[in-house]
Amino acid sequence: MHWLAWLAIVDGCLAVCAQFSRKVGYYRRLLRFGVCALFASIVTLLTLPALWAVGKRASGNWVAGRAFYYSTLVLLGISVEIEGEELLDQACPCVLVGNHQTMFDLIMLGRVFPKQTVILAKRSVSHYPFVGWFMRLSDDIFISRGNKQSSSDMFKKASEELKSKNVSVWFFPEGT
Repeated sequence: MHWLAWLAIVDGCLAVCAQFSRKVGYYRRLLRFGVCALFASIVTLLTLPALWAVGKRASGNWVAGRAFYYSTLVLLGISVEIEGEELLDQACPCVLVGNHQTMFDLIMLGRVFPKQTVILAKRSVSHYPFVGWFMRLSDDIFISRGNKQSSSDMFKKASEELKSKNVSVWFFPEGT
């Protein structure tokens, strides 16, 4: 049987069990969240060659964000309303600073993420399957936590990215 059919069966079983247990409902939503992340990563990996061809490699994060946001909208029913979204496109290239303490932050980020923006992330993220792969292919910047030289190099690299490639840099001080 196709893996999507198995996933649908598991989701259906969890839906029935969730009627009797909030904990099961949580795990059902967590499973759907993971499916959204996997879907967004695969979509991004498939579109990156085309982005490379047109010189928009850094827009891989934008593709991932939108794919993730719209899949969570469908599978989890979560929507985000952004006020002043047009201001982001007018201000680019720039340095963006965001909060990243919960999984909900990723949904908001997916909705608002500007095109041609790279992410500054901790080095360990580059080793995650799918997510790390598309982040490396999207020219994201990875640093080692606690290494002052790495932090200094990171700021130099981020400023070079802004200048040479005309891209924005987004980082999360609490998560990086």
